[in-house]
Amino acid sequence: MDAATGCVYWSYQAQAGVRTAPSIGAVTGKGSAKYAVYFGDTRSNVYGLDAATGELLWKEHVEDHPLSRVVGAPKLYNSRLYVPVSSGEEGISASPGYPCCTFRGSVLALDANTAGRSGRPTLFQSR
Repeated sequence: MDAATGCVYWSYQAQAGVRTAPSIGAVTGKGSAKYAVYFGDTRSNVYGLDAATGELLWKEHVEDHPLSRVVGAPKLYNSRLYVPVSSGEEGISASPGYPCCTFRGSVLALDANTAGRSGRPTLFQSR
């Protein structure tokens, strides 16, 4: 968005609701893209977009648990994107038939340029 005019340069439709603050940082190896915008959605997808055009550089689904979501802002440091994944079990745990606490969240480290991960470099994970 242009700060002076309010004109929207581009927008992007994620696969689910977005509640994260975006992180912006330099990107390498992605054509003409110089900076990327990183964010997550409520279906545990993480996105890297070209900051100038809004073009999708990569998308990574980071957790298979059906109630997982990315609602905290990813943190970029030294070309690594640290992604907090949280649980949405609070609401459904009130149901008597739900086996509580099947996921407690994690923090993943992704390559900010490719979304690649070697194995599953999880800093914290469910038991």
